[in-house]
Amino acid sequence: MWLVGVDMKVGIIGAGAIGLLFASYIAPTYNVTIYTRKLDQKELLNKEGLLLIRNGQKFNLKISAEILQNQSIERLDLLIIAVKQYHLPDLIVQYPSINQAKSILFIQNGMGHIQYLDKLNNDSICVGVVEHGAMLLTSHTLEHTGVGRTKISPFKGCSSIVSNIFTTVETENFPFVFEEDWSQMLTEKLVVNSVINPLTSVYRVTNGELVRNRFFFETMKVLFNEVISVFSCENRELWDRVVEVCNKTSINRSSMLKDLEEGRLTEIDAILGYVLEIGKRKEIDLPLTNFLYHSIKGLEKRGD
Repeated sequence: MWLVGVDMKVGIIGAGAIGLLFASYIAPTYNVTIYTRKLDQKELLNKEGLLLIRNGQKFNLKISAEILQNQSIERLDLLIIAVKQYHLPDLIVQYPSINQAKSILFIQNGMGHIQYLDKLNNDSICVGVVEHGAMLLTSHTLEHTGVGRTKISPFKGCSSIVSNIFTTVETENFPFVFEEDWSQMLTEKLVVNSVINPLTSVYRVTNGELVRNRFFFETMKVLFNEVISVFSCENRELWDRVVEVCNKTSINRSSMLKDLEEGRLTEIDAILGYVLEIGKRKEIDLPLTNFLYHSIKGLEKRGD
């Protein structure tokens, strides 16, 4: 059994809102290195530290940042991959030293990334879903806008490193739930993302507006019923979860909406694209899902 201590090395690839959120809660206990592609972000994090804002309070955290290079991510006890799903294929090919981490945790939206995990040689691979609200204010300043949960499930292997680290850093503001069935866990998260992200992106509204506006709320119901028709999901409980996430992250703009606003690609292929793929296999008609998928793709194209 691995003994967990402050000498444990944790690396995080992806210095966006979610990557820095994890860093802010892990750094007080363990040696954390953020891997970024941006030189100015690296220098600012190393010089000024990571500033976490929660409920109006500010917490300055000492953290190490490095430019992402193949040799720099060797010999980690835990590597957290917090990049967008569409970056994974190139990341896995360009940085084979990822395989040398003792344990690895993927926290992407959707389920399109699962096909890449079998290509890795790590003894322990976990997947996770993040229900927190987080907003990047500057390249080294993060606001924790909504407390949720992080669910983690083993995809391959079952190293105690992961559970020990997260059990140690867990607080009321950063709780964890460990699940046995990774497929069910990711499917349920996929349903939540499939409803909230595309609708907030097309309507250009915050998450909470979906439940406050009765017309948006009715569209939510239609989309939810379409999406769950391709999966074996419990209707009532999962619907309540979608509404709960909207309420808990009511002031947040979804990651998909922020991607569109900032001219970036979205994860629509890993979310609704995946739903449409499964629906096609099962010969299920998904008109609203199809409309929203092509609407987001069109908005991406307009951003180009």
